[in-house]
Amino acid sequence: MTLDVGFHAVQPSILATLDPRLKDLKDADLPLSGAIGLRLTTGGVIEHIAFSITGGPGSIILPAPDVAHYNVRQMAIAGEIDEGLRRLTVKGAELDLGGPKMVLNAVLERRQTLPDPPKPSVAVVTSAKQTSVTGKRYHPQPGKSRSRSKVALPPPEPFGPPMPVETLFISGDTALTDVPINALRDYWPTGVAPNPRDWITHHLSAGVVTSAHFAAALHGITPLTLALDNLSGLLAVKGATVDYLTPMPRLRDVDGRVMFAPDRVDVLAVAGGVYGLKLTEAKVAVLGLDKPVQSADIDLAVEGPVTDALRLIDNNPLNYASKLGINPSQTGGKAEAHIKLMFPLRSSLPLDKVIVSTDAMLKGFSLKGAVFDRDLSDGMVNMRVTATTLETGGTAALAGVPIRLEWRENFSPGVEPRSHYQVNGKIDDAGRHGLGFDFPPLGPESLLGPVQTDLSANINHDGRGTFAVRTDLSAAEIRIPPMNWKKPPAVTASANVEGRFAGGALKELSRFTVVTGNGLDVRGKLGLAEAGRLWRIDFDRIRLNRTDLRGSVIAEPDGAFAIKATGAGFDAFPLLSDHTAKGANTAVTPLSLNLTTDRLWVSKEGFLDKARFKATRTGQGWKHVSLDAVTGTNGSDVTLRLAPKADGAGEFTITSADAGAVLRAFDIYDNLIDGKLDVAGTVGSDDVYRGNATITEFRVIKAPLLAKLLTMAALTGIPESLTGDGLYFTTMVLPFTWDSDKITVAEARAHGLSLGLTAKGEVSLEHDTINLEGTIVPIYSLNSLLGNLPLLGGLLTGEKGGGVFAATYSMSGNTAAPEISVNPLAVLTPGFLRRLFNLFDETGKK
Repeated sequence: MTLDVGFHAVQPSILATLDPRLKDLKDADLPLSGAIGLRLTTGGVIEHIAFSITGGPGSIILPAPDVAHYNVRQMAIAGEIDEGLRRLTVKGAELDLGGPKMVLNAVLERRQTLPDPPKPSVAVVTSAKQTSVTGKRYHPQPGKSRSRSKVALPPPEPFGPPMPVETLFISGDTALTDVPINALRDYWPTGVAPNPRDWITHHLSAGVVTSAHFAAALHGITPLTLALDNLSGLLAVKGATVDYLTPMPRLRDVDGRVMFAPDRVDVLAVAGGVYGLKLTEAKVAVLGLDKPVQSADIDLAVEGPVTDALRLIDNNPLNYASKLGINPSQTGGKAEAHIKLMFPLRSSLPLDKVIVSTDAMLKGFSLKGAVFDRDLSDGMVNMRVTATTLETGGTAALAGVPIRLEWRENFSPGVEPRSHYQVNGKIDDAGRHGLGFDFPPLGPESLLGPVQTDLSANINHDGRGTFAVRTDLSAAEIRIPPMNWKKPPAVTASANVEGRFAGGALKELSRFTVVTGNGLDVRGKLGLAEAGRLWRIDFDRIRLNRTDLRGSVIAEPDGAFAIKATGAGFDAFPLLSDHTAKGANTAVTPLSLNLTTDRLWVSKEGFLDKARFKATRTGQGWKHVSLDAVTGTNGSDVTLRLAPKADGAGEFTITSADAGAVLRAFDIYDNLIDGKLDVAGTVGSDDVYRGNATITEFRVIKAPLLAKLLTMAALTGIPESLTGDGLYFTTMVLPFTWDSDKITVAEARAHGLSLGLTAKGEVSLEHDTINLEGTIVPIYSLNSLLGNLPLLGGLLTGEKGGGVFAATYSMSGNTAAPEISVNPLAVLTPGFLRRLFNLFDETGKK
């Protein structure tokens, strides 16, 4: 038998007055219409109910604890009660909430189930002092009074199998569409999944929930004892704002899904952004919603401007860019960043409680004023950041120089070093100019070509640090112009430097070495004064060919340098052979020299021993020079002095007891033996040396050039003497002028018992050429004697001191083999040497 009942515009609040069990309907203000169909047994018992109800407009207020207020435009609900009225099924119930729409499916049924098994019983022992849980039996300790303790035995356990009980099971799902996120709290009942509801409604805003799905399953003996078996939810959001970590900037315009369970919320975003960064993927998981303290697991993938990526990680509590000393506004390029954060959800969150990992690829990265105020550009850099460290590596250009770099930063105060840098690259001439490293000795006058350079540096938390530079100079050309030395390309070479700094300023080069495969070996250290000013260089070793020294260079505040060195040898020949440096009155660096060396090389093969050299140079040239040494097999002293005069010029003297040894040492003349040397002269402001050189009591041996000259003059006997003990000379006087690379000789003369000579002309040191002319006076003693005879001498020579035997000569061309010509017509010409012998006589009287 069936029975159908219809109704129209019935207010649910009226039903609340009919039965106390329907009191929760008192706040439902929603007219309902519909039909109910009953199926009864032959005995009149209802065995099935079907219903279809529509309603609206109006409102529904859910009672506590599931408080919610719905303004309903219209509703439609249909279902059935079957299984002997033990199961209620609702399918496709729809609510139009004036924009948002809700669809509900649910099943409520009662079933017979066995109760949960009881927990094991225990006995409880209580006393005046303590309460303890023991096993089922109690054994008091011997000697103790039982009156002070008592045992509470468990109740007797029931006999037989447990009896089934009737249990209520509820399952259902709800779908919502087009709900503004800011209004979500109004549609989500407070008692349904309260923890996810609280997080979602506080951390999601703006945008729309385009669809939401809730599913739940519960069971219990009574509605008040319902236990949650399962709860899940899925929200599809568009244009949402997600506050994932306060005070980090919120993700905006997020499209994605929000999933939740009783103990967690997961946000999966596929679109959105922060600052100018585009969100490519984001995962936010909030865990432990059923526990006193929750935690968050956040995974963000973004791409966009490097500036905005650094701004993002510079927010509290991370502050990474600030800790690295990087101003995000000074950067450029594109970034692809992957940020992972794990932390407890607390109102005050220290960074050490954050497990953080940021992986980023920086493309076209640039940083203004990165190193030595030079810009970094064209970077392709990988970066990884955690709560305690930063690691980065890649390629870039520093002031246009391609480099590879690595950087490690330790944020933990107790871990040293704070910063570690590794930079390497090949730096050519243009690169050194761009970096500002083209000053001596790195400038083009000393270094040409590419140099492979590796730099490492460590900086501690107090700002102090060390660095090391390793360079491979094999492909470059190295020059030391004053020493006339160079290392060509392809010859192995290296230079290494180690130093320390503090407060951002260089303090010391504690060690440097320069070693080449062709003889250069320099080692030492360099000290710096305030503001990085060069103060002192200490050389442990300076080896270059014949130079082997150690010493120091001290830089004075006024720009002058003080050099002091000692050692086994110093090769001054390249300095002395650089004649082009003389004659230019240019400003030079003031310095003072103090050199003590066992051997001082002054020519290609010549040297002085036990040399002590002191000199002072001002901006206008050398002012004080002092050289003391020994030379020759007998160890004769050699002295050189240069001192200023009142008019600004200088006076110089050179003396030695072994003139031949001095001339051989300086490679001036190899064939002079013994002799006493005296040189005196002046040097003017024009850097021209003028003076007279006098040598007495010396012999000339071999001397092929002189032998050729004498032979061409048909002087027999004299050339042969050169091959024996030598040709003896009493005196030689040589007036000279040395201007740049040219020596001018005027009225030079020499005489002995057998021969007299005069000379004048020029010698070019740069071109190794000679252009001289002069007179040869054979049997000089006889000619001199005739010229000094009373009456006869005047008749023969025209005046006292004249000569009767003479020849003229000239020589020009290369100094090693000049062309020589002799004029024999001058022989026996009376009066030819009027002044010559007067000069000789005057010299001989001294």
